[in-house]
This record gives sequence, structure tokens and C-alpha cells, in this order.
Amino acid sequence: MVKIVTDTGSGLSLDEMKAWGVAGMPGIYVMFGDESYRETWDISNDAFHAKLKSDPRFPTTSGATFDDFMKVYEPIKNDGIVSIHLSKKLSVTVDSARVAAKELGTDIAVIDTQFINIAQALYVREALRMANAGASVAEIKTHIEGLIPRTRLYILFETLENLRRGGRIGAAAALLGGVLQAKPILSLKDGALVPVERVRTMPKALARLKEIALEDLKKSAAPMIGFMHSHAPEGVAAFARDVCAELNYKDPLILEAGAAVAAHAGPGAIGIAYIL
Repeated sequence: MVKIVTDTGSGLSLDEMKAWGVAGMPGIYVMFGDESYRETWDISNDAFHAKLKSDPRFPTTSGATFDDFMKVYEPIKNDGIVSIHLSKKLSVTVDSARVAAKELGTDIAVIDTQFINIAQALYVREALRMANAGASVAEIKTHIEGLIPRTRLYILFETLENLRRGGRIGAAAALLGGVLQAKPILSLKDGALVPVERVRTMPKALARLKEIALEDLKKSAAPMIGFMHSHAPEGVAAFARDVCAELNYKDPLILEAGAAVAAHAGPGAIGIAYIL
């Protein structure tokens, strides 16, 4: 059976990785000065957020490495592998995966999802469904890549300060300044963060985010929906209930951003991804 690999940018916990049947999940690195941790593996989300508050050094991040992927790929290289990763424009992780796949020269398909976290996890879940049904590497790759243009991911940030300090601000810099404490909504387009709009308060921003999502979702007969958050479990749970009640959608996937995504998103961010 084809094996599915992802990275910790997916937001899957180690327990979820095992329960889902993911064959491997190389860790993205987060660094405080000369202290380096693999998110999820070496530092929990709670520990990271505690350190983010207490450590005066701003964290930096680095993608999973060639060696990390070789350790995952080597034992399963003869099974066929579909390797599903966060956007190349936000991390070198997918490049490391491609170099490792080329080195092994076996049936490995590496996919740049052009998204992060919850959208990436939705692809992983769909790939696992297909693998369990007996699909080939090529069939899974074609299907997952076909979902990318049908996917939307919106993230509401408490602040853009972490993005700015981490150098990931890009086009979203247009939302800096202006209304004091305004809450920015960003999306991903072609793998990069882009501004959507800025709303004055968090409750109004959540209402606007819901409005944006429902405008799309009510046009789809069978969407796949998931939610993400950065150290905001109660906020995302309430938001998910609110959105799903409008659609009579049961059991949405909700994941917390790992340390690397949280380092750039900052605490309090809430997002929604869906495949139409």
C-alpha cells in the first residue's frame, strides 16, 4: 500500500499522525538563538508559547532537511510514497523532500500544496483515504494536485507583528498601520500570503471571516472543511460551531498550528480552510 508522508507544518500531533496512519512527519525547526527544536517532536505547542512569552529572543524557523526526509523515506521506499508539504514560498521543506526523493530514485511523488496547516492536513487525510482504497502513487498525486485550485484558506490574525518580525509579511504589509488594533484577515494565493481586509475588532473580524467562508461554502454540495488556531482553542471551537451550524456540517477537523507556523502567526490566530 502507498505510504503517505507530510511534515509538522500540517499541524498534526504525534498522536494524530499515528492514529491516521501517516508513515512519517519530518519536523520543521524553530530556534531561539542557538537553541534549536523540531516542532511537535522536541517542543510542544504549550511549551513553545510559554517560551515565546518568556524568552526575549524572537524565534526563527528553518525547514525540515534532506537528512530528515532520508530517514523517513528509506525504510518505506519500495512501497510507493506520496509526500505532502507546506508551501515552497513559506518553507524550503518541500525542496528538501524533492532532493531526497531524487536521491532514492523510487516511486515517490512530492507535492507542494501551496498551503499550510489545516489545508495541508485535509490533503493528507484525503490521500490516506485513497491509499487505503488501493490507489497508486500517480492516482493520489493527480487527485491531490487537482484539489489545490479548489481550496481556500483564510487566517484571522490578532496582529501582524510576528509576520513582520519573521520576514514573512510580503504583500500583507499593506495591512500594517492604519486603524489601531485592527484585525487583519489574510489568505494564501499561489503559495504566498496575501491581504484580504482589515476589520476593527476581533468579534467583527470573526463575523466577517464567517461571511466570506459561507459565501463560498453554501455553493458547494460536499465541501471538506477544517479549522486552525494558534493557541486559541476556545475561540476556534466557538467559530467552528458557528460556521458548521449554518451548514449542518458534522465533525470538522480542528488543528492547532505547531511552533513554526505559530512563530509567524503569533498567538490568537484563527483560520478556516475548505475544499469546494
